[in-house]
Amino acid sequence: MKTYRQLRTRLQRLRRRNKTAGLTDTVGTYEVFAQQSNIYQRCGSAQQAAAVADELALLNPMETFHVWSPDQQHAYEVKAMPERRAGYDSDESVAAELVMHVDNTEQLYRQKQYIEEGLANKMAAGRFDPALASKAYMGLLKAAAQSYIREFGSPGDAWHQMFPMNIRKLAAKQLFEQFADEVEINPQDFAGRMPKKHLPEWENRYRRSSTNNRAKRLHNKGSVSMPRKPSRRRRQRLANRIEQARSNRQNRDRNRQMDRRAERVDSKEERLNKRVASLTKLLRRAERELRKAQQQPQQDDLQESRQRIAELRKRLEQERRPVRRAAARSRRVRSRLARRSAERPIRRKRSDERVASGQHRKPARPQRRQAAVKKEAAPKVIRRKQDGKLYVRVD
Repeated sequence: MKTYRQLRTRLQRLRRRNKTAGLTDTVGTYEVFAQQSNIYQRCGSAQQAAAVADELALLNPMETFHVWSPDQQHAYEVKAMPERRAGYDSDESVAAELVMHVDNTEQLYRQKQYIEEGLANKMAAGRFDPALASKAYMGLLKAAAQSYIREFGSPGDAWHQMFPMNIRKLAAKQLFEQFADEVEINPQDFAGRMPKKHLPEWENRYRRSSTNNRAKRLHNKGSVSMPRKPSRRRRQRLANRIEQARSNRQNRDRNRQMDRRAERVDSKEERLNKRVASLTKLLRRAERELRKAQQQPQQDDLQESRQRIAELRKRLEQERRPVRRAAARSRRVRSRLARRSAERPIRRKRSDERVASGQHRKPARPQRRQAAVKKEAAPKVIRRKQDGKLYVRVD
């Protein structure tokens, strides 16, 4: 611990540093400063200064904070204990908080599922080592500590100080214990993600706890009816229906997009046509003024009118170019829309008239013939034994 003279020198340096930074005079206030870092704050009362020192000590557990009174006396000293890290009482509670953060964050929980899937594969393949299993979670817990600091920490916090290596090892041990319990209770949850080459070994190991075997035993007793697997033809029919619905939806969205594009092009073409019409009206008015000026002998008015008409014609030609481009684009969009609608027609909704008239109903299927039509028998050729000649027998 530093002496009183060293603390006073330290406080004077912090005063000069903060005075150059733009702070006002510190006369008549309590001052809170750190023993090592450049943390320095001013408070109006001793109670407020003590509370600020306690809060800073919790946020910086490796630092010692002092309170200096207005009469130049050392009033208070505080240092956070290792057990007060992150506001918890013990290392086990801090590790449990980190595990809870992993379970409540979607990205971290998905990474945890991938790790557990790999451990289950090793168990089924016979390459599982329980002593090394907890190391698989260390990368996940490092990412979880950094995520926890970003979401709940202060600007000066460091993830490796709030969650050191011993805390992360405890959290990894807790995660592995949860995984082992889950495997013993619900092994069928991992069987669905097991590779085919490891699945027989997994089912042999957890045969009694398997869901399929349990359902078979209950089915033999008559308490559960086993659902029948749909036929291959039905599965293919369902897949075709799904694919048809997907293609119809894509086609409908594409046509809607083309309709919106055609509407935008039409509106742009309409705006440009209005603009060209207004410029044409101005050009006609200027031509009338030119004709009037030609009838009069004033040469200045005639020159101005000609110049104005030339400018208007140039501007009109410039305005007609985007009109022609918009019209060409509109024709391309409409032709493309017509071609797509001809290639893949969309099923429209049934109108009220068709529903009222009953035309929306499918025609009844023709009944199958009860007996197939008997084909006419071909004449049979026989050979007589007496003369050895061929004869056609007619029944």
